[in-house]
Amino acid sequence: MKKMIPYFALVTAILIIAVQACSVLTDSSSLSERIAVETDTAELSKRVQVVNSPVDIVPYPGLHDKAKADQKPFERELILVANVSSPIIDGNYTLSATAVDIAAKTLYVSYHRYGNPYAGAIDLIDLGDPTEPRLVSSVTFTDTDINGLEVDNNRKKLWVTGGRSVNQSGYDTEGHLGAIVGEFEMDRDGAFDFGRYRETPLPSYSGNALVEKAQTLYVAVGATGGGYVEIDKETFSPGGTLAYENAKYVERHNSDIIGLRLDQNHLPVFEILDFSGNELQQYAGSEGVAPQDGKNVVEHFAGVTYGALGNRGVKGFRFDGRGDPLVYEFAVNGNDVANGVTVDGRYVYIAHGTDGLFVTTHPVSPNKEPEEVYRWNSGMGSANFVKTDGQFLIVANGVDGLNVLRIEKM
Repeated sequence: MKKMIPYFALVTAILIIAVQACSVLTDSSSLSERIAVETDTAELSKRVQVVNSPVDIVPYPGLHDKAKADQKPFERELILVANVSSPIIDGNYTLSATAVDIAAKTLYVSYHRYGNPYAGAIDLIDLGDPTEPRLVSSVTFTDTDINGLEVDNNRKKLWVTGGRSVNQSGYDTEGHLGAIVGEFEMDRDGAFDFGRYRETPLPSYSGNALVEKAQTLYVAVGATGGGYVEIDKETFSPGGTLAYENAKYVERHNSDIIGLRLDQNHLPVFEILDFSGNELQQYAGSEGVAPQDGKNVVEHFAGVTYGALGNRGVKGFRFDGRGDPLVYEFAVNGNDVANGVTVDGRYVYIAHGTDGLFVTTHPVSPNKEPEEVYRWNSGMGSANFVKTDGQFLIVANGVDGLNVLRIEKM
């Protein structure tokens, strides 16, 4: 079969530029004009449709529409626990789900408004009862898209990134075109504490994704003038920037941080980031990714870095310097592209737009193709993000909201 990325070249380069320290927005009075919170659980429950029914996940013919005679039944049962509709703003405009994080049986979901003007939201969903999720809080931003979020494991802080119109940003900083990173303190119950919110501007137009490591946040910012930005968690100010356009995503990679961007030829470039050293490891693909402005997600699991690469499907790489780094590849001849990927010890879960959810096994070495492939389509629009914590599987369907599924081992 044809390899989409047959070889990767390791090159070294570094460009670290200082980012001007910026004042942090903490004015609660101004926040009240921009941010609204809904905690009326009776009102919020109207957005939750409890289902608690097994879904029909079926064997898929396989790669390139070639049927596999040895296709096995799916070894787990997926229970559709609930559907959650997206927030509606301005009376009739539905926001689009952009990212998901799960910590301590709590689900956090970010949303943005497609196109102009800007707007966004964050939902907090209690998964303590695995049969009845409760939407307990929803925060709406009247002027800011929220594209990514990250919560610490003890639920004391929630970080978000996105963007707003530079004319409404409130910041006069060189290189800033609207991108922001924000931090919510959480109360004892894991709910938002609006008296302790802070925010700082970033270069370029919009933050796409972020991840924490020790005392630092790392943010992928794109497109023009963007890159990977380092944020000190104590001072909440930028410490440095690796300046690249079209930075798409950041994720933990063993003891490092790995980023994904598209270069000027739309080729995917994975970069193991080192802000303190003098070397940046880059692994560049050989075929372009489309669409250039689509979602490209990275997840690192058990030594393998998986990337959702649009029309190129999902690739998995072992960046250890030993042999061919490509160890997994799945591309379906479908109607849409790979937007998101998440992994557990048994399966790789892929959000594939209007085609729905694909589930594959991990390949058995030396094969790169999965042995088994399954599919489920909720009929709820376009799957653009997927996340699992091993117990729950969350599929974000843009303006059509979320599917909350529970994984039952058989």
